[in-house]
Amino acid sequence: MIINPKSERARHKIVEAFLHLLGIKAFEKITVKEVMEQAGVSRSVFYSHFESKEAVFSYIMDHIFYPFLKEHMMEEDYFSNDQIIWDYINLYDQYGQVFIMLQRYNVDVILTKKMIAEIGRTMCTSFEQDSIIKEYAHYFFPYIVSSIISVTTNWVRGGKRETKEELFKIIKHFKYKGVDVGSLNQGGVRN
Repeated sequence: MIINPKSERARHKIVEAFLHLLGIKAFEKITVKEVMEQAGVSRSVFYSHFESKEAVFSYIMDHIFYPFLKEHMMEEDYFSNDQIIWDYINLYDQYGQVFIMLQRYNVDVILTKKMIAEIGRTMCTSFEQDSIIKEYAHYFFPYIVSSIISVTTNWVRGGKRETKEELFKIIKHFKYKGVDVGSLNQGGVRN
């Protein structure tokens, strides 16, 4: 497939314009016309790349977040090893402001629903042997990553005062010294 550089530049302008607008107003208040004006592209150029503003959002997620997830999701121990911490630190180091904008306007709810559906499909094959994870995959992913997302979001909001290596050590410490939710039904806290 031959990629037209001019077409790719136009797509990039549209995506950048959308992200800019998302930084200053709620998702539902953004119009396609505003995106076109901000990007400096015509109506026909916009619609040759995207059907709607939702399609622009999907494109952003498909090209930023999902490739990151798909890279390791099939590894059975991915959600229990430390690689997931590094991956989220690197993802938020690069795209943290995007995710903060999404959270600000509750667009992360759309992201989360789409992401959980994608992960659910993938995890059905990755965790064939674990009937609990397989049955409750829609709870498993949020449980595993919510604390990492919270810490990395606060790290970005705080100006990334710690290095990525320091943040990794902090999250790892919390992960292994914090409350083990699985042991709570036995009244235990993991040391």
